[in-house]
Amino acid sequence: QNALVAAELPTRLVLPDAEYDPDMAQLLQSEPQLAAALSGGAFGLHYPCFIPMPSLQEQGLAMWSTEDGGMPADWHGASCAGRTVNTNLVRMNVTSTLLRSLVWAVHPAIPGHPNGLVSAAEPWSGVYSIQDPLWMLAHTT
Repeated sequence: QNALVAAELPTRLVLPDAEYDPDMAQLLQSEPQLAAALSGGAFGLHYPCFIPMPSLQEQGLAMWSTEDGGMPADWHGASCAGRTVNTNLVRMNVTSTLLRSLVWAVHPAIPGHPNGLVSAAEPWSGVYSIQDPLWMLAHTT
């Protein structure tokens, strides 16, 4: 972080950007230098799933969901994404939820579960479609 600031590239750290680990939360409380390095940043968890952490707020840290989603790109997935975003904020004060995948750019011949907010099966063609969950996000956030 010091090198980025010295280069006049201000940044905010988001750690651990992983699944919940209670040792990391305790480490923030016991290591003031780590908490100071995260100042202005956030504690990032994948799929936080109703893990309220008031100690983070007491330290002035935001809590982010740094990976959520994997929902179908239809209205059922859109309603699930809406519940996730709202639940994250209301129950855990998660101020940022990153949904995956932003763009689903997989050719239809390849098996998989299309779950992007935007679909572009052939991105080189310039053709894309806005999926239902993106419409929900536009009206929720």
